[in-house]
Amino acid sequence: MANVLIRNADDEALARLKERAARQKKSLEQELRDLIKREGAPSKAEVLEDLKRIRDMGPPAHIDATQLIREDRDR
Repeated sequence: MANVLIRNADDEALARLKERAARQKKSLEQELRDLIKREGAPSKAEVLEDLKRIRDMGPPAHIDATQLIREDRDR
């Protein structure tokens, strides 16, 4: 896990995050960890792009099994 030091953070924003963390019975540090994890997660578009790239690596998904069976029987 990485460590991060944030200098010159906005006092008001930090106070709001601290209050939000307290309402959820969490520390400010845990709230910031959760925020980083949530905001750093890949977007739906990025996930779909990765899935398309992976799909394109393999054989076409629209293979007609009937034709494959016919070819096998003809051999």
